[in-house]
Amino acid sequence: MPRMPATDTVHLEEAYHFNAEAAYPTSPHLSRILDDWQATEAPNRVLTPEQDAQNERHRKIGRMGRLALEGDLGALAAEMGLKSPLPLRLAAPKPANDNSPYPGIVSSADFVKGFVPPDYHLDGVAQAGFIYALTASTGTGKTAVMLALTSSTALGTALCGQDVRKGRVLYLAGENPDDVRMRWLAMAHHQGFDPADMDVHFIPGTFSVPGVIERVSADVERLGGVDLVIVDTSAAYFQGDDENGNTPLGKHARELRQLCALPGRPAVVVACHPTKNADPANLQPRGGGAFIAEVDGNLTLTKADSRVKLHWQVKHRGADFAPLYFALDTVTAPTLVDSKGRLVPTVMAVGMADWKPQPGKATKSESWESALAILTAAGSMSEHEWCAAYIASEPEGNADSVARKFRRHRAKLLDLEKVVVDGDLFRLPDTTPDTSGHVQTGVQ
Repeated sequence: MPRMPATDTVHLEEAYHFNAEAAYPTSPHLSRILDDWQATEAPNRVLTPEQDAQNERHRKIGRMGRLALEGDLGALAAEMGLKSPLPLRLAAPKPANDNSPYPGIVSSADFVKGFVPPDYHLDGVAQAGFIYALTASTGTGKTAVMLALTSSTALGTALCGQDVRKGRVLYLAGENPDDVRMRWLAMAHHQGFDPADMDVHFIPGTFSVPGVIERVSADVERLGGVDLVIVDTSAAYFQGDDENGNTPLGKHARELRQLCALPGRPAVVVACHPTKNADPANLQPRGGGAFIAEVDGNLTLTKADSRVKLHWQVKHRGADFAPLYFALDTVTAPTLVDSKGRLVPTVMAVGMADWKPQPGKATKSESWESALAILTAAGSMSEHEWCAAYIASEPEGNADSVARKFRRHRAKLLDLEKVVVDGDLFRLPDTTPDTSGHVQTGVQ
């Protein structure tokens, strides 16, 4: 074992990346190096009181590092002077693309022992302990759909025909708490529940998630844990300067992932605004790939005829699922009035279990069949390739006009589910379900 002289022990503190809430030792060997130095080198040295105090600090860091590696959070909390190990529970969450140290080679038998069956909160769509973006343009129904999932969770009722695990909900109403209050009152009237009896808890207003996560976790533990956390919206809780920057948005997503480690291991759904002038066929949260890389799925809402379609784009960990459809109804409630007693309308999402988009009647000028035929012949194509081929099929038309027509056809084909997006490619859907009823397409 290599020895470390006293003058180099200061580097141990940097190697441990220690802070007030958690210890992240970068290598299990560092603790043993410090032990070896203390046993063989330190007794032979004459240290000043200042040097001895400094080395005691590093010995304490070494002890904390070993306890963190052993997972003894109770002893680690005591060593750190904490009254409870609760803050250390938040040291565990990892980003979706976390690069861990070399794990070593394991046998096939040991490898399959690590399989953990998916534990769905919204059956087939969202798993417990996972974090999802819900990306949609303004006016598409993000808040309405998240409140529909909230009430289904508290009541234990199905949503769009999919089972929802009954449980407690924490709703972070950061962007517009007053609007959420109005919608919740209207839903109580139309769904027949009393808000006072619902196991739903709100945090109105914005704050720094990493700055108060310890307090939130303590409050959640007093509640008895939560099963679902709604963040409305990502932008409301963003603490950086550049909301479109990849690096700060990637960091923001990692901070939001800490909510998955709250007591109860909840599913977390974060409402996200898309990038500027986003194409409905390519909806990504602001921050683009950096944000998506840190979450477990990018759920999307798009308009489909007279309904709103919930599906996913770019990334979804797990089996594909058939789109879910919602009606956005304008509603009122007796308790929802203005200062003059007049009813105030709001919007409520209603899950449509059996509704499917109806194929539109094609006309000669707007038929999408030729665009579909091009994709069918190719198997899969990028948007650029598909558009170029479509323009080439109408050599007498103006290229810009034909391109605009192609984009209308592409959007219609997506709404009718005649094509699907698979990464950067468009292709025909595979409609063969597996034994669970999930369609095996675009699995990541």
